[in-house]
Amino acid sequence: MSGRWQHDLPSPTLAAQMSATIQAYASQIARTSVPGARVCRSVPVGIGNSDVVGRIVRRAERDRLWIVIDRPGRVVGEINGQPLKTGAEVVDSPEAWVICR
Repeated sequence: MSGRWQHDLPSPTLAAQMSATIQAYASQIARTSVPGARVCRSVPVGIGNSDVVGRIVRRAERDRLWIVIDRPGRVVGEINGQPLKTGAEVVDSPEAWVICR
């Protein structure tokens, strides 16, 4: 994070920004780590393109989500070497996912 530092500590303004960033990150992880949550993720396709895949969180433990794909996207892709097909289960980090609308 950039900003003004004082005596090797972030200035009050920078500290507030850091706190807000940490709170937003924690909130996103909490929302996406609920079994039954409908989550989406952007997956790179080729150079400069991406596809959105969607699914339902089946299980969450610490820093991993078990997600059942129900919307694999337009192009067959993969996450962590796991193919994206309808009904497939992938294991991934919660910070890569957001709540779908």
